[in-house]
Amino acid sequence: MVVLPLALGVEVGAVKARLHQGRVALKARLDSTWRSFTVAESTTDRFVLMRPRDVYRVAERDGVPGAHVIVLDEADGDRILAVWVSGTEAVWLAHLLAGVETSRPGPYALMARLMEEAGMELDEVRVVKLVDEVFHAEIVVRSGGRRTTIDARPSDALNLAMRLGRPIVASEELLAALADWIAREPHRARVDQDRLAGGAAAIVAEAREQQERLTTALRRWDYVGGVHGDAKGRGEAT
Repeated sequence: MVVLPLALGVEVGAVKARLHQGRVALKARLDSTWRSFTVAESTTDRFVLMRPRDVYRVAERDGVPGAHVIVLDEADGDRILAVWVSGTEAVWLAHLLAGVETSRPGPYALMARLMEEAGMELDEVRVVKLVDEVFHAEIVVRSGGRRTTIDARPSDALNLAMRLGRPIVASEELLAALADWIAREPHRARVDQDRLAGGAAAIVAEAREQQERLTTALRRWDYVGGVHGDAKGRGEAT
């Protein structure tokens, strides 16, 4: 959080304020889309295999900030599940979908390696419910003959499943309820196609461009001396 504003000459407080404004605006947008729509935890053990189609960036419009959404297709049907995710998680999903590796391990590559070293095996991840405009997921792991279900954000669960090549499933009740809602209120469920600013490949290209701009900015600024000097100044001030 601190390094980027320093490199670009922007106050940290300004960046935090913009992030807060973005979160508030996104919450308002999701409220208008998912208002009064809640699917509690499934009462059955019926789950449907899903396959990731792509992750998209939804362009900003009319003062509403852009967002990211990953679309999952029913493996043996025509239903879909569209899950809104934050920009950071969307970038890692995009790298996986585009088959692009980063020069250094990302958080989900690290998580996968830690699980491997700890002797844990990922069985599957599940998208199980939608509560207060938020999807909930579960990670099902096996270790030492014991099977454990762990609560997780869908963005983290999907990243981990795709990294390890493990199944992604969704609650049958959730899919049925969503399909019914889309049929009843298509105008609220639809995102204009012209707002989809690109799939995984475009998101990866944009992330690389941003990284190159940051690298260029850091080269112009004495990063080591600047950070250490700032830290020293703060220490003396206290």
